[in-house]
Amino acid sequence: MSFFARFHAREGLEDAVAAALRDVVPATRAEADCRFISAFRSLHDPRWFYVHSRWTDEAAFDRHAALPHTVRFVERIEPLLDHPFDAARTRPLAPDPAAPAPRGGTMPHFKALMTATYPVTDLTRAKAWYAEAFGVAPYFDEPFYVGFHVAGYELGLMPAEPPAHVPGTQGVVAFWGTDDIAAAHARLLALGARELAPAQDVGGGILVSTLLDPDGNVLGLIENPQFGR
Repeated sequence: MSFFARFHAREGLEDAVAAALRDVVPATRAEADCRFISAFRSLHDPRWFYVHSRWTDEAAFDRHAALPHTVRFVERIEPLLDHPFDAARTRPLAPDPAAPAPRGGTMPHFKALMTATYPVTDLTRAKAWYAEAFGVAPYFDEPFYVGFHVAGYELGLMPAEPPAHVPGTQGVVAFWGTDDIAAAHARLLALGARELAPAQDVGGGILVSTLLDPDGNVLGLIENPQFGR
């Protein structure tokens, strides 16, 4: 089931609507039955906002509607709008021809990449460094894990646990998106990161660079104009 909603902010309250949507989307995206959610803002009237989400079924959406973060969002946003809620539950007119057919039984449901975790030797020091580097405070802060919301995704810090989870340059590299890779790369260098590879064009106008954080983990940066189309 797909759910569509649109919101028109009262004059002068559009930033408050945007903030409310930015807060609720990550929590909703983390729900087990949420297959997709994203919020949008009109290019022509910045007071119009839109949400599109997909759910395993209608009962899943009913459960979502009763969750505390959803209830808080509704209570928060209603006074900010100049109209009643305008929303619809929908189903596709036809099956998606691009959807792969399941093989060997039920296909597991995978959502988009949600969290990148980095092992660190000093959680307190690393928390302060990443808060400064990304300009956000952690939303989850415990002795065993620190989590940051970064543009709808999560950057996590965990105490290093040899031999499986230790700082280093081996394995998967997460690339964090930016609209200005030169400025982002320079900012991390100024904060003490070490350069692995400067920004380079890998084709199609896509720029990537890599650095090492203070623990020696690889931080990737990517400026990809294809994502904005």
